[in-house]
Amino acid sequence: MLALLAALVAPALAEDLRVEVPDTIHHMALVCGTERTDRTREDGVPTGNGKLAYTFPIYPGRNCEVVLVQTVGSLEQLGTWSCSNSGCTRTDSGPGPVSVAPGEVKLLLADELPHTELELSCASGYRARVPLADHQGSFQGVPDGVDCTVNLKGGPPLKFSPLSPGAWQCHLVAGTLICKRR
Repeated sequence: MLALLAALVAPALAEDLRVEVPDTIHHMALVCGTERTDRTREDGVPTGNGKLAYTFPIYPGRNCEVVLVQTVGSLEQLGTWSCSNSGCTRTDSGPGPVSVAPGEVKLLLADELPHTELELSCASGYRARVPLADHQGSFQGVPDGVDCTVNLKGGPPLKFSPLSPGAWQCHLVAGTLICKRR
């Protein structure tokens, strides 16, 4: 009987809390004491005024904090960056020059990827596979003056071309591998 009375009273005490945030927010959390409730952008309901609304059932008298996560910028390469609500800017001069031997292709990957090997194939017939270790791999004896393609092995298919001897820094942009000469 007591359990039935508690079940009937509890919904009467509960209230819905509605939180509206700018639609640029990608994730939000409501933290009430030791309880945390997370919501993603997909959980929000558009309000029509550039905001998303989230509804939470809470009990009166709770002190809650709202935590918002939004995208403020993107990072294109390794280095030190300073990010704020206004965006991200590079704060260091960038990585120093990378030395490469004649006929060497050195690849530096800026992103954490599941791939374990790199394969380089060139129009001249050159083909080699090297391990991907500590975000980098290096090929020796690559012919100059011909276009080459790098394929990442051991994960989802990723490739980039044209490459030629030198140092290249690669990163993912919308699921596509992009490499730039360093």
